[in-house]
Amino acid sequence: MTFTEWRYWFKSLHWSFRWFVLLVLVRPVIDNFYQLKEVSPLLSPIYIVGVLTPLLIIISFLSKQFPKRTKSVADVWIAIWGFLIFVNCIIILFYNSSFEILGNAIKYISPVLLYFFIRHLVRSREDMIGMLQTFLYSAIVPAGLMVYEYVFSPIAIEYLSEGRGGGTRISGGYADIMNYAIYIIGIFLIAGYYYLSKIYVRSYLKDSFTILIFFLGCITGLSAIKQVSSWGVFVALFIILFLFMPKNAQGFMFFILFILILIPFFAQDIYHYQIQPLIEKEIRVAEGETEIGGLGNGRLNRWIHYFEVWERMPSLSYAMGVSASGFKEVPIMIGGGMHNDYIRNLFLTGIVGLLAYLLFLLTILRRAFTMAAQPDKFLVLGAVLSILLYSASTLPTLYAPYLYLVFSIFAYALLPKHLQ
Repeated sequence: MTFTEWRYWFKSLHWSFRWFVLLVLVRPVIDNFYQLKEVSPLLSPIYIVGVLTPLLIIISFLSKQFPKRTKSVADVWIAIWGFLIFVNCIIILFYNSSFEILGNAIKYISPVLLYFFIRHLVRSREDMIGMLQTFLYSAIVPAGLMVYEYVFSPIAIEYLSEGRGGGTRISGGYADIMNYAIYIIGIFLIAGYYYLSKIYVRSYLKDSFTILIFFLGCITGLSAIKQVSSWGVFVALFIILFLFMPKNAQGFMFFILFILILIPFFAQDIYHYQIQPLIEKEIRVAEGETEIGGLGNGRLNRWIHYFEVWERMPSLSYAMGVSASGFKEVPIMIGGGMHNDYIRNLFLTGIVGLLAYLLFLLTILRRAFTMAAQPDKFLVLGAVLSILLYSASTLPTLYAPYLYLVFSIFAYALLPKHLQ
């Protein structure tokens, strides 16, 4: 999709969708003002957007001209998950009606509203590609910031502990490095899709050089942010891309030569300076030099502690979520401190909610394998795999820009085949 085609697609959208596309475009700029929350929550653009987004979604739904969506069993699973999130958030607010708790409640509920909104937005392949292109345009801002930080001077430096190999990594004006990681992984996923489908460029050889540039750019970005989970997601997507390579001798040989010639020069340095320091603690645990609680940069100790708290709660908390338990640890157990989306969702929505969420992802995964076009399979499978891998050590469902991309891909996967 060229810029002219994208602009035509944007103008063709109903007003109830245009505001959202504009939000996706400007979100990387807004996120750079994260620190304003320290001055006042009322001055923070992120908080303002966090509150306005659900309100605008509801207003859009109330429009008489708001387009309908196709039905899917995936909607049922995410509706169950969303209902339990909503109930638990209401209960939490009943116990503690502070501004911070209200903000967190909106943040926890927003992914469900975003999903159903995007299900109405993406009603064809053109809509899906329009959203991919929008994400790429939005990525110009973090990509430019990363180039500036990498080449000239870091905007913000995060110092790593000795347990994580020491050294520093850049994070720009964002809250944390996941804001950079989202766009690195998103760019590579979209570039891989365009590469396989030859939508973006016509020449196969030129297409190969394009993906090569994106690949090296992503490696450079990952080396700057030093996050082991993003390295894992990137490697998984690269393997999937290789497996989905079209049966074309010229392109296949180019890819093989790239691996055989370039990787040996960089693989050892990437592992020695980037990956090994990040997993050094896990290696020492595996070798018996340190206690098992040190896994995940010490997060396993935290998870064990809060599971012990969970075990002391009433049985209803196991099934439906911990909000009604009355324990003082509840806000921590359902918040960002868990560093694991599976555990956070287990505490927030109980076993029922976590199972519904996982069945939702499995439904999307099943759709990926039934799609006719190989590029579509790569795109959907890559999106599901990235959220599954990230959930083991981060909280992908709490990063809105990531959901803008992933839910657009999911919405496309759930369309009837004649609309794909």
